Amino acid sequence: MKNHLKQIPIVILSILFSSNINAQNSTKFSADLSLGLPVTFFTISPDFTAIYQAGLRYSVNKNWSIAARFASKTFQAKTGNAAGILSPSGGLVSDVASFKNSFYDLGGSLQFNMSNLFGLTQSKFMPYATLGGSFQFWKLSTTLINGSISNDKDFNSRPMRIVQMGLGFRYYLNPSFDLNVSSEYNHVQTYYMDGSFSDKKLDTYLNTSFGISYKLNAKSSKNLVDWESKNNVGEKNNDKTNTRKDYAHWSADINVGLPYLFSPIGFKPTGMSGVGVRYSINKFISVQAAYNYGILAGEHNTESTIIGVISDPINVKSFNTTMSQVTLRGLFNLRRIFSEPILLREPLNLNSWNYYAVLGVGNLNYSTEIVYANNTKSNLTESGITNYVFGAQARKHINSTWDFLAGVDFNNNQSYWIDGAGAKEDLNDHLYINAGISYKFSTNKNRELVDWSYVNYVYPRVNKSEVAIDRIPVISLPKVIEVPIVIDVPKVIDIPKVVEPIKIVEPIKIVEPIKIVEPIKVVKLIKVVKPIKVIEPMKVVEPVKKAVTNKYLVDTLEISEPEFVYNVVVGCYSINKLKLAKKFKNKINRNGFNANIYISKDSKYYRVITLTTEDEKLAVKMLRKSRREIDHGSWLYLYNKQ
Repeated sequence: MKNHLKQIPIVILSILFSSNINAQNSTKFSADLSLGLPVTFFTISPDFTAIYQAGLRYSVNKNWSIAARFASKTFQAKTGNAAGILSPSGGLVSDVASFKNSFYDLGGSLQFNMSNLFGLTQSKFMPYATLGGSFQFWKLSTTLINGSISNDKDFNSRPMRIVQMGLGFRYYLNPSFDLNVSSEYNHVQTYYMDGSFSDKKLDTYLNTSFGISYKLNAKSSKNLVDWESKNNVGEKNNDKTNTRKDYAHWSADINVGLPYLFSPIGFKPTGMSGVGVRYSINKFISVQAAYNYGILAGEHNTESTIIGVISDPINVKSFNTTMSQVTLRGLFNLRRIFSEPILLREPLNLNSWNYYAVLGVGNLNYSTEIVYANNTKSNLTESGITNYVFGAQARKHINSTWDFLAGVDFNNNQSYWIDGAGAKEDLNDHLYINAGISYKFSTNKNRELVDWSYVNYVYPRVNKSEVAIDRIPVISLPKVIEVPIVIDVPKVIDIPKVVEPIKIVEPIKIVEPIKIVEPIKVVKLIKVVKPIKVIEPMKVVEPVKKAVTNKYLVDTLEISEPEFVYNVVVGCYSINKLKLAKKFKNKINRNGFNANIYISKDSKYYRVITLTTEDEKLAVKMLRKSRREIDHGSWLYLYNKQ
């Protein structure tokens, strides 16, 4: 074992120094947390279980990563073999009555990013292949048919070896988090995992994992090296004038409902209630800590005498179990994940309902009162029982503070004794159908929970005066032609001073046709100017961009106000960030857009706009393109020059 351990750092160092490290503007470390659902190829099939996994990954470059990982798992089962005499070897399948074997894994892997192979360098999906190995430490407990128990009190120091290979993909949620799904074949070099060691069949299994990855120190302009193509220009997250909407993230739930225990003894209606605190990481995924408390009960008719083993279901007349449950859950917003089109995940308006898939794990503590067929009674208490939750949930938006919720949870409980009848092959699972309410913290009419994100949500950071001026919906605006006002000179100034004011008319280019012979005749000729208002050539003035007058800016000559009503905004920058706005505009224009920078009257923000138009349909089409190719937070800005 020591020789194997010495080889691990040598392999890691060789990978590091032989790879081309070229990600100068990216972070490289990420932490993974996942739940594995194994499919075993044991001789004795265990009960359904899960594998808890954690890891730390170092992205050497865009193609290669190395990872260290830790896993914890337990396999258990009852065979149903009748009591009897052991075989000579004592380790056949027929010798095992039950087993409960726990394992810790410590190992590492090498991962190869296959995005280039499949042309997915710009996609949010990153497929990868993995190859690695682990050392597995074990703690075995096996009960044989003759009643003897083989039990290890501590984890064995001599490890078993595992070779692992598989495929997976990562899905980009935001600069800080990825979703991670993988399936890995584990070739385990041991016969002991299923309690039967004489079958000469290695105990291999397939592990499919679902988890989340946190990218350490990553941000929009400095992504993990794997996602370097998604680096944005500038520090958007640190700019208080960016277009990111300020959503709330915390909520608290309370629910009541009806539990149902899967037991051969029968079902008796009872009640259960629960509370939970939830943090919505983004509009796709939430994590929740939950606590449930309730009663499970059942009864059926039995003979008045005890037959065989007392814990056989036929000997249990009734049971009443008080149970408490603590779980950590992940909630996946299906409406956002599977919305159409796939890249436009925010609806134009607020949805009334959101639908979630629920995946969780936790512990049960319970106390059971048992009445047997002969009316004798017994009490049984167990704690720390592993519990897996698979569920569905729907939430209804009531207002900015409250949501209604309804759900159903299937609870896979790793215990045979919740109904007091442990001498059976099936675990005591239970179903919980519930309804309740959810309180959203720090929300108001201008600040929603991120689960309810939508396009037409008003940015809370925009001041009220700007909302009144810049965001008034406009149905139609007639074009206004500005005609220069002609002053009747003779009424204002005397004749000797007329020569200088005549230059005022010069931009209209009508001075040349008027031949002035004597200054005194100017008075009569100037009256002819009034009909010039309808001369067609004056339309030349309209296309000339006029600098906007803005009290917050010193120099506005190079930036104009939006030209038309419908404007597709892909970025906002404060008045001291003009250089950053220009840099962003030039970047997206290199990708085929024709963006410009505008500023509205009395606004403190420069807006990078990909299209300004009078055509609403054309603006919506460009909005979808901008969200798909530039920023999913792009929005439609209605501007009224008047």
